[in-house]
Amino acid sequence: MDAFSASADGKRLAFMQARGTASVYVGELQANGTRLIQPQRLTLDNWTKWPSGWSSDSQAVLFVSLGGSGWQIYKQGLDERMPEKPFAGAEEYPWATFSPDGKWLLFWAVSQGRDRLSVRSMRLPVSGGPPEIVLTSGRLTASHQCALWRPNFCVLEEQDPSGNQRVFSAFDPSQGRIVEIKRMNGSSFAPYAWWSLSPDGTRIAVAEQKPAIRILNLTTGAEQSLTAKTDALFQKVAWSSDGRALIASGWFPSGWAAPGSGVLFNIDMQGNTHVLMQDSH
Repeated sequence: MDAFSASADGKRLAFMQARGTASVYVGELQANGTRLIQPQRLTLDNWTKWPSGWSSDSQAVLFVSLGGSGWQIYKQGLDERMPEKPFAGAEEYPWATFSPDGKWLLFWAVSQGRDRLSVRSMRLPVSGGPPEIVLTSGRLTASHQCALWRPNFCVLEEQDPSGNQRVFSAFDPSQGRIVEIKRMNGSSFAPYAWWSLSPDGTRIAVAEQKPAIRILNLTTGAEQSLTAKTDALFQKVAWSSDGRALIASGWFPSGWAAPGSGVLFNIDMQGNTHVLMQDSH
């Protein structure tokens, strides 16, 4: 289980579950986000998919899918059997989100030829119109997230060539890159670790290669390590919609309890964990 996104209303969780293929599932969150019930498969084909966000009304999931033409963007309503393409072009689009106000589709465009390292962040008006460049990056793994409660505040994440430093910069979708705000150093990041911007835009969380999550305060620059009360190793992490807890995916290494099992957790700020779902591989 991996690559997940919580809806803005805090009622649903979309996540990727791999069973030979990687599909998108959606489940209902209850008990203040500590219990996941009735997870159902949303996508029905066999292409690999990564859920990346929700529509502003929490009624549709946005995801990217690796098909015959590379990574493409799709949106699918909770009651729909087939997805639709909110944008189609001749390039690959490995990541996409809606802006918090729902006015823009924000996505990354990667050329399929020689210029694959010329990565562009694009914005597309949901109401219609051509896409426009927001900013460019020289890092193929560049990604972004936007604050739910802070208008026009988004954060760009880029890794340095060594992979031991993550560079975070603030940007406004209507203006482009604003300023570098912080770097996180260290080699303890989980492989392919996902990061998450809190709903109010003041904190960034990154998974480590242990039962711990690094939290960076963007206001003070201070860092803390949140140690979770579990033996699982974390891979991906995301803030809950109210900013009071984190959702993390991980697994139990061989030789530990339930070896090889993938797990989704809810983790509060004291490190208390609630298992949302466990899947044996």
